[in-house]
Amino acid sequence: GNFLAAVRVAGAAQTTGSNASYRINGGATQYSTSNDVANAVPGVSMTLKQQTTGPVTVQVAGKSSVLSERLQAFVSQFNSTMGLIGTSTKFAEKGQSGSLLGDSTLLSLQSTLRSLVGTPATGNTSALSSLASIGLTFGAVGSAAGAANTLVFDAAKFDTAMKSDPEGVVR
Repeated sequence: GNFLAAVRVAGAAQTTGSNASYRINGGATQYSTSNDVANAVPGVSMTLKQQTTGPVTVQVAGKSSVLSERLQAFVSQFNSTMGLIGTSTKFAEKGQSGSLLGDSTLLSLQSTLRSLVGTPATGNTSALSSLASIGLTFGAVGSAAGAANTLVFDAAKFDTAMKSDPEGVVR
């Protein structure tokens, strides 16, 4: 057994490898024992392809389908919560009123939740300063009374916003 002799490289010059080194945004030099780097930026994996002495610009594209699914899940939970509050606080003249009819805490919570979703973000000056601008609305302007009580997610509007201004969506 000598492996190097068996593969006929016993006499060849040998060079040991070195760790890959990189910097992010001019920060401290970081090292990796392979060209595959994970967790240098949370949620991002990258493969270092070649050596360079100059800066390299890397663009990271988010998975809008995952975000879209999470927004749809949020809408479903929001509507479920608002429905439960509505059922619990409803008034029925000739039927069974909700067991928490008139509960000011629940009515305040319902109002606050709706306001949080409908109010533009403070300090955000981008065109995407509200959830409505990325596809979360309570229905079209001029909807019939009661028709705009549930939150609606417009996936096409969200996808358009993600393609045109992903940083604005994040803000």
